[in-house]
Amino acid sequence: LAPLPDLWRTGIGLTALWLVAAVALSQPPKSESSPSPAQPADPQMERLAQSLQEVSQEWQRSRAELSSSKDYAERVLRSLGNMLIVVGADGKIRSVNAAVAETLGYGEQDLIGQPLGRVVAESSPQQELLFTGSVRHIEAAYRARSGEEIPVFFSCSVVRNPEGEVESIVTVAQDIRDRKRAEGALAASEQRFRTIFASAAIGMARLGLDLQLSNANRAFQKMLRRGESSLAEAKLSDLLLPDDAARHAQLFAELRSGARQVYQLEHPWVRDGGELFWGNTIVSLVNDEDGHPNFAILMVEDVTRRREAEQSLEAAREQIDEYTVTLQEKESRVRELFERLVCSQEEERRLVANDLHDGVLQYIIAAEMHLKAFVNSQGGEANPNLERGIQRLREAVVEGRRLIFNLRPSTLDDFGLEETLRRQMADLERDTGCRTSFECDLGDSALPGPTETTAYRIVQESLNNVAKHAEAEEVEVSLKRLREGLHLLVRDTGVGFDPGAERVGVGLRAMQERAHLMGGKLEILSRPGGPTEIRAELPCVT
Repeated sequence: LAPLPDLWRTGIGLTALWLVAAVALSQPPKSESSPSPAQPADPQMERLAQSLQEVSQEWQRSRAELSSSKDYAERVLRSLGNMLIVVGADGKIRSVNAAVAETLGYGEQDLIGQPLGRVVAESSPQQELLFTGSVRHIEAAYRARSGEEIPVFFSCSVVRNPEGEVESIVTVAQDIRDRKRAEGALAASEQRFRTIFASAAIGMARLGLDLQLSNANRAFQKMLRRGESSLAEAKLSDLLLPDDAARHAQLFAELRSGARQVYQLEHPWVRDGGELFWGNTIVSLVNDEDGHPNFAILMVEDVTRRREAEQSLEAAREQIDEYTVTLQEKESRVRELFERLVCSQEEERRLVANDLHDGVLQYIIAAEMHLKAFVNSQGGEANPNLERGIQRLREAVVEGRRLIFNLRPSTLDDFGLEETLRRQMADLERDTGCRTSFECDLGDSALPGPTETTAYRIVQESLNNVAKHAEAEEVEVSLKRLREGLHLLVRDTGVGFDPGAERVGVGLRAMQERAHLMGGKLEILSRPGGPTEIRAELPCVT
């Protein structure tokens, strides 16, 4: 067995030393002379040999576990998403993980033995901090192979030997480019919000959960005629009427409880000095990162002018409604008067017609009969003057009957509107030679008197115009009773005329006025050289 110091210097190591000692102690010593009888083993030496063997086996197991743990640790470190760099005491890189190579664009072996400054941007403070102790969570920058500076979240720890000397530095860096981009976007968004908030045309302010105002923009200050410091000392209730403050408190409580995210009210606001203005108010809740209520945004639009306009409009509507009621009452009275007038007029016409028929016309007929009897008594020959007188009496009878018919045809009272118009159409066809067409659908119930009389007068006037002026070949008359009233049409194929001309007869204007007075309407459609249509819609008033 070699001396222990020699075995140690040869590099066999502690494990080999334990193995040699165990073997040496487990065997009896050999004599250089001839063999001698076997000697009994020393129990103490056997126990020592056994202990050395057990220690040797335990050491081997520990060494194997240590090697396995080292491999596992290396695999874990290489699989980390963060960049891991181990730097020696000389400031040179000893090892890197895969994240360093992937992020910075280097191969792992490209960085071994290189100074840390190879990957650290000049603007970063790491190199000065490495040997001062542990550094936790500072923002720095690594430099990629392409020259791009990559922002990182940096930490490092110094590893020292038992003598307190720096043995190595372990650095860990997290790529925070995505976070930086998000922070930049957030900062830009916040800046836009601040710009909008400050320059918005509507009033805006921050509202605390205790309804304390803060950060009022210029528009809100202008609305309330208060400075920012004055508003910062005010609560919402200080700027409202009591009832409106109570409504806000109730709705804001619902906002805080999560029952709603926003609410809107329109109410007066109290300016400095007590003057009121109307505002359309919106309150919107802002939650923190955990979803808990943080504060609210108050937005107020001055709608005083709109409210004044609405009030003026409402007053105008009420006035119009009053005028409308008054007008309707007047129209109703006019229609009543018209109905009475029509009835009175028709009654007067009937009385005059009866008087003509029973009075003057009978005298004329009697005179004609007496003169004829006188002529017959004289042998049938009469004086020419007497004959002319008898002829004039006959003409007077015809004219009297025509006047009676125009005043109030007896058929209208005896047989109704449809039969009266049918006979008039037959007379027109006989007198002018034009073709006539008559359609009438009045339903089962009789028309009200004013409607029947007005319809008759319109058709009568239209047919008189056809006979006098139209030179028509065809004439069509149609009456149809619908739910909303009576529809009437008179159409001829005559020479036509210009309805807008001043020379249009009084009869047509009278027809329009008559229809209008009873709540209906009459339309005249014609042109020179073309057909003429008279269209009327008459209500079935009673």
